[in-house]
Amino acid sequence: MSRIGGRCERLLPYLVATNPVNYGKPWRLNCVEAFAAAFCICGREELAERILEGFSWGHAFFEVNGKLLQRYARCKDAEEMRKVQEEYLVQLEKEWVEKREGEGGDDEWSGGNPNQILRDEDAESEEEDDNEEADEEDEQQED
Repeated sequence: MSRIGGRCERLLPYLVATNPVNYGKPWRLNCVEAFAAAFCICGREELAERILEGFSWGHAFFEVNGKLLQRYARCKDAEEMRKVQEEYLVQLEKEWVEKREGEGGDDEWSGGNPNQILRDEDAESEEEDDNEEADEEDEQQED
């Protein structure tokens, strides 16, 4: 968990930022996101929504973190929240490893850049066409 400095340090569990500066970065929430997360975890979703509604990216915070915030809100204490966070991080790691090993399913990016693959296939088919044309020319010259 990342710590916020100050006299009385406070912790927020794993969440992903959706603000334009830190989009997609875990533990890099800005102040508004941190307040919204705290309100959600304490069961005050309506306040969280209200403070984020003034930001064009505010809805994304709930889309990205919504399920995790609900899980945190169901926790009875900090220890239970740490367990939920740890389980989530283990699951993220597992999914990342599976994708890296090619077990990610139908992910078109798992095999590399599909545009590059198509270019390679096009180049191979062009070479085959060139070879066929050359063979036809050789046959015509022999006749």
